[in-house]
Amino acid sequence: MATTDNLIRREENINHLFFECKVTYGLWSNIIKWLGVTMVRHINPTVHFAQFMDYLGTGKKTKVAVAIWIGTVWCTWILRNEVIFNKAGINIERESCKIKINVWNWISSRENSVVEGDLRKWFESPLQCLDRL
Repeated sequence: MATTDNLIRREENINHLFFECKVTYGLWSNIIKWLGVTMVRHINPTVHFAQFMDYLGTGKKTKVAVAIWIGTVWCTWILRNEVIFNKAGINIERESCKIKINVWNWISSRENSVVEGDLRKWFESPLQCLDRL
């Protein structure tokens, strides 16, 4: 994860920030494990997104898969800013929970059928929630 000192010494790039960095790699590992899928993760954002959609994004599930992918990237960006500008600490589990909660909130506000249960069910078995679509 970038810090102000690291940014001065090197140019930050999108591949490193969102896919190669050990922190973001840990975030993606947690999210992929949570989803119960196995995938080879590419460091190119376009290819990574396409791979992610291949595993999750069919039919109505596409919107949810997009939300999970964007939610992970968005939370990574927020975490980056917190680390750089506020010297925040990094906790992969906490950040993974933030991703799950944010995505659940986004989905539940638009797709009532996805989250007929509660947040606990979403945390325990997101794919079962998606199977209801």
